[in-house]
Amino acid sequence: MGREMAAKYRYFYIEAARQFNSEHFTEAFDLYRHCLQIDSCAAEAHFAVARFYHALKQDSVARYHYEKAAELDMQNGEYLETLGQFYLQQNE
Repeated sequence: MGREMAAKYRYFYIEAARQFNSEHFTEAFDLYRHCLQIDSCAAEAHFAVARFYHALKQDSVARYHYEKAAELDMQNGEYLETLGQFYLQQNE
């Protein structure tokens, strides 16, 4: 990803986090999904989107994003632990 795209991604990711922290969840969800349009290999955006889909009971989509986040950043313990907890909840 080029410098301009990386800057664009950072801008939208930070804005998504700001919206989430302000409890503007619809806006945050839309912005996190936009981040994935900019960079489909952004583990943190996959993880954030997964949490929304999980809350919306769209478990197959949540699973995809949890797995993708863990695959993209195998060193992130939070991603791996959350994926494991998700599997347990799904009786897998």
